[in-house]
Amino acid sequence: VLGLSLMDSTMDVKTSILIYGPPGGGKTTSVAQAFQDLLWVVSEPDALRFYQTWADALPAGERAEFKMPRFKYIPEFQPDGKTRVNNKDAIRMLVDRYCEAVIKGNSPYSGIAFDQHNTFAQRVYAELQADPAYGKNKFARIDALKSWNNWICSIPRFSNTFAVLICHVAVPKFDEDEDSPTFRKLLYK
Repeated sequence: VLGLSLMDSTMDVKTSILIYGPPGGGKTTSVAQAFQDLLWVVSEPDALRFYQTWADALPAGERAEFKMPRFKYIPEFQPDGKTRVNNKDAIRMLVDRYCEAVIKGNSPYSGIAFDQHNTFAQRVYAELQADPAYGKNKFARIDALKSWNNWICSIPRFSNTFAVLICHVAVPKFDEDEDSPTFRKLLYK
């Protein structure tokens, strides 16, 4: 009716992609299979273990086509288990370096993936809550979190690469047993 088609687009800007689903549903593995040249920003050090298991199970000829994605793990706590890592600033510095490399033309990545984006958002919200500038003002915290999220989603605009945000559809469960070797690790179905 309007004479428009998908081919009429004059914008050559990549997009942000949001993928959500239950824990253990294969979100990370599917994205890693489809886009092997992403820089992964992960909230768990073993976030890509199911992809690695899948790749290892392939016949030798097919396995050569797949590689383990490169990732940067941003923890919630320092190794002492008590001191919080400033996720907001750590992610900002990492994204700034990534975008700078893309702009200079020396980035090996076609995009950036945040796995689990909702976990990072929860951590950033906790940091804002602890910040005296936001701590008592819930609306200011929510506005600051929205601003941070909008900044993440704008990565494609200033880097002309795409961003993938992988989220759990429900709050994930973590191992709370301090004596367990998987203490504070994400529990999968």
